[in-house]
Amino acid sequence: MKTKANSRNQNATSPRRKRARVGSMRLLGVVLATLNEAYKSDAAAIHALICNRVPCNKKLANHPTVQVELNTVASGKSYAVGMLGVLNGVVERMTGERVAASFREPNADGKCKLPGFVRYTPNGDLSHGASPLARRNG
Repeated sequence: MKTKANSRNQNATSPRRKRARVGSMRLLGVVLATLNEAYKSDAAAIHALICNRVPCNKKLANHPTVQVELNTVASGKSYAVGMLGVLNGVVERMTGERVAASFREPNADGKCKLPGFVRYTPNGDLSHGASPLARRNG
């Protein structure tokens, strides 16, 4: 007799779930490739889009997948969202994964370099110099 627990365990490794996972990883790969190609085409434009934030309301700040941050420029408690936060809202909903802007440590002039985009890994090893730009709203 199948129990719900057994059924769930079998479904977790079913061919259908494996195909969905492969499809999600392919989609994430396409997103990363597109972001990196765009960055190589016009680094200044993509860097500006990644770094810029616009004010947003609390309803967007409470969205389950769009990443926002506290707006430190405005007085009072307000929120801001950037291109990567919105893009990650879509990517996470479709794949369960997120992307991150990869920044290197500041050079002698104090400037950080954005070499490209990577798969976001929470609490992951950042020894390669990558750090997530967008954070999850808590």
